[in-house]
Amino acid sequence: MSEDLFNDASWLIASIMRGLMTFPDDIPGVQDVLTRIAEQDLSADNFTPPQPQRLPGCRHLPEAVTAGVIVSMDLCHAIATIEDQLHWTHGGSYSKGVLDEMGFNENAAYAEIIGTTGFFKGDDFRMGLMLIGPGLHYNDHYHAAPELYWLLTGPIEYSRGQGPFKQVGTASTLWNAPNEVHAMKVGERPLLAVWAWTNDVNQLPVLLSA
Repeated sequence: MSEDLFNDASWLIASIMRGLMTFPDDIPGVQDVLTRIAEQDLSADNFTPPQPQRLPGCRHLPEAVTAGVIVSMDLCHAIATIEDQLHWTHGGSYSKGVLDEMGFNENAAYAEIIGTTGFFKGDDFRMGLMLIGPGLHYNDHYHAAPELYWLLTGPIEYSRGQGPFKQVGTASTLWNAPNEVHAMKVGERPLLAVWAWTNDVNQLPVLLSA
């Protein structure tokens, strides 16, 4: 085990927790995520370095991390320190054709911090980073897991239940109930967000359209 990498991963998780703790207790989903993080085994014995992997969309990271400093300098510093050790994927079970149609193959990437491909194997819990390039539309989709987004950059446009899109600002959180259809449109700058699934994490997202 690399002690430095373990310390960096622990710092990243602690930075996320410190950031979420600044939100009022009544913000939907935040306390759920903090509770579930506290229930995970984040010890050195449960630490497994991921197989580092980068995708073309990772080229948006420098701009996004720099922009995110206004939300949390500590967290963005932690991300910059460890991002090249993450296993970046496209997430979900979407086909290459669907990813191409949405522009995700070249312009989006996801990484787990806690979860199957993260630093710590979660107990029915996953948490990581989401990066989506400028101008992209993540179409209507849903999943069994309740989900929290914490936007480190923005603004974006967001839709629930196939309703109208509404603007959501930088530093906001978004909470999706189980199987709630949701979608997003990214603006002129890349979207970098923390995401977390608090339970029922083994069902992959289902895309309604592309």
